[in-house]
Amino acid sequence: MLGSTQSFGQVYTKAKWSVIKMDSTFDHAQGKATKVVDGHNATSPMLLKPVGKCNEEIKYHQLSDFVTGLMLDYTTQRLIRATKNPQAKADLAIVKFRNSNSCIPAGDVTPLDIISLFPIDNQLVILDLKGKDLRELIKISVKDGAVSSMAEEHIEDNHLYKVTTIDCLLKGNAGSNIMKRAEKLDNCNTPLCNMLIMHLKKLTQKGDIIINK
Repeated sequence: MLGSTQSFGQVYTKAKWSVIKMDSTFDHAQGKATKVVDGHNATSPMLLKPVGKCNEEIKYHQLSDFVTGLMLDYTTQRLIRATKNPQAKADLAIVKFRNSNSCIPAGDVTPLDIISLFPIDNQLVILDLKGKDLRELIKISVKDGAVSSMAEEHIEDNHLYKVTTIDCLLKGNAGSNIMKRAEKLDNCNTPLCNMLIMHLKKLTQKGDIIINK
């Protein structure tokens, strides 16, 4: 015996398109978009005002050494002030850039150039980590596109290391678990990009520029 099934469908009508000229007719001084743009107008010129100068472009592979070096210097000075111990120092820095095309341009460098290097969450944090936990953090971070100032083979499992990094690398389950294992954690409440901008301003005040070696 033959059977039949009822089919169902939707009836579509042909879409009608028209061209609308975007002109002053659509201007609205109190619109939401206008308010958002106006909120940034005051800070936009500051983001484009040069804060330093570079003799030539610093590309990604050189940039990692430059930034991790500054992170280590900044953290070491912070530790010396906090502990009153001139021997205090940071052992290792881990940082993530926005992508592998990140660079500092030759010539004038603006705050926008620096901010564009990093993910949105780039607050500096300092952790005391055992070597075995540090190895795990490096593995997780490298998978996430981060770079480290120390080769993993130089890390001793039971040694306690002072690590400076950015908080975005401690997000998620894996990062949070490592953060819980830290014997000490200090949130510097300082965005990494702010620290770099201040460094450039100090160089400029002294009449120096960034030399790409």
